[in-house]
Amino acid sequence: MTVSNTNVDAIISAAQGVFPSSGYSSSISNYPTSISFDKPAGNFGNLMYGSYGVTTTVRATLVMTPIPGTNDFRLSTKVTRVSNAGEAGFEDSNAMMGFWSGEFKPLLRKIAQEAGGAGPV
Repeated sequence: MTVSNTNVDAIISAAQGVFPSSGYSSSISNYPTSISFDKPAGNFGNLMYGSYGVTTTVRATLVMTPIPGTNDFRLSTKVTRVSNAGEAGFEDSNAMMGFWSGEFKPLLRKIAQEAGGAGPV
């Protein structure tokens, strides 16, 4: 997804409104290239990926890639399954593939709509 004539701060601001509306909470930030959001995996996710006494979280990382020579950015998501999210030394993550990208297309569209046209900083 491409966001035209914008900046990293506008994208992050839009993402911080869009992701929580879908049940995600802010997580790790690697300013200015990415920001992550976490969501509990739920009963099915814990059944599929968890083990006894281990919580499972879905972490969506929004990657913001500047397009050279423009004020445009390319948005993409990387999705990982995280065990014991937020527990220093015990957190373990595994990349998830396939159908997950489709879940985030509406969120990326909304972020692009809200952040587009903000101009450079």
